[in-house]
Amino acid sequence: MAVIDDNLVKLLQDVLRQSQLDMTNQDIYFGGQGTVTITRADGTQIKFSSPKKMMDDIAAKADKSSLGTAAGLDAGQGQGQVMQNGASIFFNAVRISSFYDFNTYTAFLSTYQQTQFFPGTQQGVILNAVMESNNKYGFRLIGDSSGTPFWQSKINDAFSDAYKICAIGKTVTADANGFIKLSSPVVKLFGDGKFDVNEESEGVTVTRQAEGVYLIDGCMGLNSDAAWGGPDGGFEIPLDRNKQALIWLDYRVRADGSVLVKTYHRTHPEAPEFARNERDGYASGDPVDIPAGQFLSVRVEMPENSVYNRKRKQEEAAMAESQTAYLADEAEEKAAEEAAFNSDSGNQ
Repeated sequence: MAVIDDNLVKLLQDVLRQSQLDMTNQDIYFGGQGTVTITRADGTQIKFSSPKKMMDDIAAKADKSSLGTAAGLDAGQGQGQVMQNGASIFFNAVRISSFYDFNTYTAFLSTYQQTQFFPGTQQGVILNAVMESNNKYGFRLIGDSSGTPFWQSKINDAFSDAYKICAIGKTVTADANGFIKLSSPVVKLFGDGKFDVNEESEGVTVTRQAEGVYLIDGCMGLNSDAAWGGPDGGFEIPLDRNKQALIWLDYRVRADGSVLVKTYHRTHPEAPEFARNERDGYASGDPVDIPAGQFLSVRVEMPENSVYNRKRKQEEAAMAESQTAYLADEAEEKAAEEAAFNSDSGNQ
C-alpha cells in the first residue's frame, strides 16, 4: 500500500489553493466594470483596468486620423506650438529663409538674416495676406530693419515689384512749396538761422553767418539724387503764389564737406506790379535772408559715421545678435528633446 508523504500533501494543498485564487481573480478581472483589484498568492494586491473599462476608454477616444495636424503639437506660444484660446494676443512671426516662403497663407513672417529679393536692408518683417477663395491673389506689407515700409501685390501667382510706401517724414518730405519729394537726408533752413533735420540728416548743424549767408555743417556736400536735380540740385527755394522764386541762391561745397549757402533778393520787373516782389531797401541781387514764414530745403550727403548710419549699424548688429541667440536656443532645445527621446527609447 502506497504511503503519501506529508510534504506531498502540503504541495497538493498549495496547488489547489493557487488554482482557486486564479479562478477567483479571473472572475474579478473579466467580470469587473471598472478598475479591479487582483490578489497575489502572497496576499499582496494590485489594481488593473478591467477589459470592459479598457474598451470603453478606447471607444471614447477620437479617431486619430480625424484630429488634423495640430493634434500632435504641444500647447504654447513658441514656433511649432498651438496657442490656447485667450493665452495671449501676442505671438512670434513665422521665420522664413526665402522671401517667398508661405506666400499662399495669410501670416506674419520674419527673416533671420539678409534675404535675396527682400527690399531695402534685405531683412525685416512681412504681413502676407491672400484671398480666402483663391490664394493666388493677395498683397504684402513689408517693413525692412530700418523701418522703411514697402507694398507688393500678387496677381495670379505673379508678384509685382516691392514699392516703397510714401511715409512723410520717413521716405518722403514736403518741400518749401508743399511738393512731395524723396526725403532723406534733408535739412530745412529758416531765415533767422534756425533749422530742422529729419532722421537721416540728424547731426547736421546750421549757422547764420550774416544776412543771407548760412553754413551747413556735418555733411559731405549735396546728395546727387536725380529727384532733386542731380549733383548741382538738392535745393528747393520758396515761391510766391504765382510760382515765382522769391530769392536767388548760390552755394559752395567746402573741402570738409560743409555747404555754404547764400541767398539774394529776387525781383520780377516784367511781372505785374503786385507780383514783382519788390522790397524797400533791397534791389534784386542784394543779400537777403530767407523770407519769414518760409524755408529752404537742402538735400545733403551724410558721412558714413553719421548718427543715422551708426544707429542703423547698431540695429542691424543687435538684430543679428538676437537671431544668433535665437538659433542657438532653438538648437539647444532640439538637442535636449532628442536626448530625452533617446533616453526614453533606451528605457523601453
